[in-house]
Amino acid sequence: RIPTKLEISMQPGGKLFTESIMMQPKAGDYLFLRNGNAQYFVDGLRYFEIDGGFGEHWNAEHMRGAFPVNSKKFTVAMTTSTPQKSSVTIRAKTLMK
Repeated sequence: RIPTKLEISMQPGGKLFTESIMMQPKAGDYLFLRNGNAQYFVDGLRYFEIDGGFGEHWNAEHMRGAFPVNSKKFTVAMTTSTPQKSSVTIRAKTLMK
């Protein structure tokens, strides 16, 4: 079993929502989406929806061979181990007025 991760880096300045949290991520923040989904609102109308979060371990930021965290963005991470049977869907959406 080899630890794996999926990282999604995004520009700060928006609002992140899950079933249990609402926050405004800052540059350098590193967040784990352990289950369910999240919406990141870039502005009042445009957002990204991430569906299928998974989390098995905390070895993410400092995993051997990992790229350094981008200090100008924030990161949403999901972690598991091989063999991996998870799937994630990312959609860009716009609210209609």
